[in-house]
Amino acid sequence: MTHLDVLTGLVDLDGATAVDVGAGDGAFARQLASTATNVVAIEIDDGKVQQGSRNAPCGLEFRLGRAEDLPVDSAAADLVCFMFSFHHVPATTQVQALEECARVLRAGGRLHVVDPLPHGGMTEIVKPLEDETEVRTASQNRLRKLAMPQFRLVEHRDYVLTRTYESFDQVVDRVTSANPARRDKLPAAIAAMRRAFDEHMRPTAAGYEVEQPCAMFHFERV
Repeated sequence: MTHLDVLTGLVDLDGATAVDVGAGDGAFARQLASTATNVVAIEIDDGKVQQGSRNAPCGLEFRLGRAEDLPVDSAAADLVCFMFSFHHVPATTQVQALEECARVLRAGGRLHVVDPLPHGGMTEIVKPLEDETEVRTASQNRLRKLAMPQFRLVEHRDYVLTRTYESFDQVVDRVTSANPARRDKLPAAIAAMRRAFDEHMRPTAAGYEVEQPCAMFHFERV
């Protein structure tokens, strides 16, 4: 099961305009672009915007922006996604970010949020570097209790994503590139990360597999 499998089981993306907020290196935005007609990848890091733009396929555009001030016209999108990015929005601006989603979505459009649950093998490997238990829990509680008249909850579901890596070094590269500020903490955390890797990774012919439980919230714009 992939994130895209879950999403396309809930909404038809044929001909859709989608916005991926906190797109990072654009991996999920590129998957969206294989299904949706137009995809806008929003990222706060200008370097990632420039890098993503260089090899973007037709129909995918990277834009510099923030969740609480989306560079997207009002009522221009059929879908807004946060893929492992909503808990990175500061708690003080999460409501503003959701209001922005309501602004850019057309009536009947969808808001799709997936965040990692604060447990699981991948979480344990990253935890010595950055413990996100508190921010993940708070963000998911906000979504569970969301009472905004612009949104109707269609489905809330937990599922397990399986990640595959070639080596421990690749894991380190991925988690530090996602947040470069983590690099300064790496020397103090690397030994504990390695122990967690050895405990939770399953060897396969292709390398190693690890599970990441996720919480999914899918809303309709009323």
